[in-house]
Amino acid sequence: MANRLPGLTTLLLITLSPAATAQSSQVLEMELHAERLEVVVDESGSQARRLVAVTQFLPGEKVIYTVQFTNITESVQEHVSIVQPLPEHMIYVLDSAVGPGTDITFSIDGGANFATAGELVAEDENGVPVVVEPEAYTHIRWSMRKNLAPGATGYARFRAVFHYRENADLGDRD
Repeated sequence: MANRLPGLTTLLLITLSPAATAQSSQVLEMELHAERLEVVVDESGSQARRLVAVTQFLPGEKVIYTVQFTNITESVQEHVSIVQPLPEHMIYVLDSAVGPGTDITFSIDGGANFATAGELVAEDENGVPVVVEPEAYTHIRWSMRKNLAPGATGYARFRAVFHYRENADLGDRD
C-alpha cells in the first residue's frame, strides 16, 4: 500500500550568508517537486522516459526530487545556499545530488554541520573511523559558486528511496 507524505511543499528551507540575510528575509521563491521516472510506449512501440509527479510512494521506490528556486528581488544575491532536509523514510541515493554551479555537501546531524560525502566520518563500536552511509544523511546543501541575478531561476536535484518502517511517523525531519 502506498503511503502519503504530508507537507511535501514545506520541506524546503533556505540559508544565506549574513550579508544576504540582512537584505531580505524572503529573497527566493521555491518549489519542491517529487517525481518518478516512467517508461512510456507509444503506438509504434517506441519507448520514451518521462518524469511524472507523485505524492504517494511504495516501499523501495526511487523518487526524484527537484528544488526550483528564483531570485524574486531586484538585487543580486550572494553566497546563496539551498538546504533540503531529507523527508522522513527517504534514504538518499549516493552520488545523485546535482545542481549546476554548486558545491554539494551533506549533514548527518539535522543540518548543524555539513561536509562532502567522503568527509562524513563516524566511529564504529570499536572506535574505528568509518565513512557514514547515506541512510544517516539528514540534509543536503547546495552552495552556489556564483551570485544569483535578479529574476534568475535555478534548480537542484537528488534521488531518494522510500523506506517505510511500520508504526513510524511520516512527518518531516526537523
